[in-house]
Amino acid sequence: MCKLKFKYALMLLVIIAIAYSCSSTKTAKQSTTQEATKAQINSNDSTEFELLIFDNDFQTWFTINKKPITYYPESYYKEQNAILSQEYNSIVVSNGYRPPFTDIIDYDSNENYGIKLDYELYYYFKYLQSKYGDFNSFP
Repeated sequence: MCKLKFKYALMLLVIIAIAYSCSSTKTAKQSTTQEATKAQINSNDSTEFELLIFDNDFQTWFTINKKPITYYPESYYKEQNAILSQEYNSIVVSNGYRPPFTDIIDYDSNENYGIKLDYELYYYFKYLQSKYGDFNSFP
């Protein structure tokens, strides 16, 4: 009789454990779905920009030469990027879109790219100047 009670108690315990594990999985799936939906809405509500740099040496140079992102205010990065992008683009056109200056950088200082992009773009221009010389010295 004691063995029979133990078997029923063990079976009941297994059934409760299975039922509990199934309900917790369902809750976890629901919360994950809600988080994914929230993330999609947030990413669709705002425009995100990404700076793609295809020069392998830039990342090393950037790591060595960068100052903290807060070293200059965001307005400084925006002003410098507006000037430097115009100088860079004039080199691209006068160079006939040949390497190393092949692509126009369509920078709009009125656009809010975020300080991280403005910061990295500023240092990309500085990198190009250190590698190829000042933009004003280009033919």
